[in-house]
Amino acid sequence: MKSKIGTVIDGELLRRAKVVAAANGMPLSRVLENALREYLDRRRGPRVESVVASTWGVMPADAPLVQVIMEEEGILEI
Repeated sequence: MKSKIGTVIDGELLRRAKVVAAANGMPLSRVLENALREYLDRRRGPRVESVVASTWGVMPADAPLVQVIMEEEGILEI
């Protein structure tokens, strides 16, 4: 749900936001929403990212570790 607001903003900041909006072919409201969303997300603190997402599903392992894992019971059993 969108809400209309009224506020006072620094003139130079507004000018810069309008330039960004025009350069990206988007409404000024979207630029302001995106900036506010990013600001609030940063203030919330660091996001806890899953190991899979942060490593793209790949975790480094040296050859001895891989050998130990492959020798575990049940790994290669079909």
